[in-house]
Amino acid sequence: MSTVGNENKVFGRDDFLNLPKAEIHEYFCDALQATVYLKELSALEQDQYAKSLMNFKTDKNGRTRFEHDPEGLRLKYLVRSLCDVNGKRLFKNDEYELLGETLNGRNNRAVGELYEKAVEINGGTEEEMEKNSNGTPEGGSNSD
Repeated sequence: MSTVGNENKVFGRDDFLNLPKAEIHEYFCDALQATVYLKELSALEQDQYAKSLMNFKTDKNGRTRFEHDPEGLRLKYLVRSLCDVNGKRLFKNDEYELLGETLNGRNNRAVGELYEKAVEINGGTEEEMEKNSNGTPEGGSNSD
């Protein structure tokens, strides 16, 4: 990291590459009566999550449009955050349905509790996540 003038520091490539790894959080889930580990998501993981909630379509004029698809919203987030004590993910991105089936209706409370905690450790609130995951309104375009 270099200094410009008296106080302003310029963050360089090496500074970015040497940032600390995401933190792992131990959490006791009341609904499961068990301890779980949740990791902070990287910017790339956050973007991949947002993309997983979109359906991309090409209209008759050849323009790409996308629509918000909230199916599995909480589970898609959880498969990215649930991990072991070392931060290794427990599930792949496409295993959100498996997680949902495993938790079944008996533990819908666990999904809600874990989702809220995962969002919290990633610096947001559930309301912000719901809002941010909506992206461009239906029919909006991401092409210029």
